[in-house]
Amino acid sequence: MKLTKPRHTVGSGNVFHDLGIANPEAAQVKADLVHEICSLVADRSATQTEAGKLLGIPQPKVSRLMGGRTDGFSTEFLIKLLNRLGQDVRIVVEPAGPRRKTGWTHVAHSRTPHKRG
Repeated sequence: MKLTKPRHTVGSGNVFHDLGIANPEAAQVKADLVHEICSLVADRSATQTEAGKLLGIPQPKVSRLMGGRTDGFSTEFLIKLLNRLGQDVRIVVEPAGPRRKTGWTHVAHSRTPHKRG
C-alpha cells in the first residue's frame, strides 16, 4: 500500500485573509480584542449576566461576544469594554519594516501588570 502525503496549504498567518474575508486585518484585530475580553470574563468566572453588568451591555450582546461574533461591535467599542474590565489599552504607531510598503495592525496581549508613569 502506497502512502500519500496529505495535501495542505500554508496559511498566511491571518485566517480571515485565508478565507477571503473583506478587510482581514481589521477582522483579526477585532477577534483578538474579543478573545481578550472573553479571557478576562472567564478569569472572573462571571456568568453572562454578571459580565453584562461589568461591561455595561445587555446579556444578549455578551452572548454574541462569547460566541466570537464581532459584527455590530466597533474596534473602539471593544477597547472601551477592555477599559471597563480594568485594562489599559496602548496603541503604538511605528514605521513599517524596510521590506514592506504598507503597515500592519497587531494586538499584543499582556497579563503582566504595568506601572503607569
